[in-house]
Amino acid sequence: MSSPTVTFENDLIGLDKINTVNAYYMRDVTMNMNNTEHVVQSLKKLCYYGINENIEEEAYIKSKIISWIKTNSYSNIINTNLSDFISDVRNSSDFLKFKDRLAQRIERSNNLNLHINDTDTYNFYSNLTLEELNYLGY
Repeated sequence: MSSPTVTFENDLIGLDKINTVNAYYMRDVTMNMNNTEHVVQSLKKLCYYGINENIEEEAYIKSKIISWIKTNSYSNIINTNLSDFISDVRNSSDFLKFKDRLAQRIERSNNLNLHINDTDTYNFYSNLTLEELNYLGY
């Protein structure tokens, strides 16, 4: 079995993440932040808190309906059965891709929500990607 390839770039990304996690954690400790509130606020900012699958699906379908209305004539709109249109949206490959992304987001949310009641924020930050950490901002 071969060992994983390590590159200078991967080393820098890993080091950058470790440094970012440490900086965020030290900020929280220094500022004596409420860990639970801070983690919840971070999850909300990352859109990983309070995800409701039904609401997300309804919002997706509504956005498709609005887009369709904007691009069609009045006569086409009134002659279209809305139930059929919604059924077509639900059976589309785009909707299936949306459902896959939503399932991934829900799984990610569930994993990160486990850290809400941690005694400190270090494990929470460690479980975020560098992109997520950067999005949160220092």
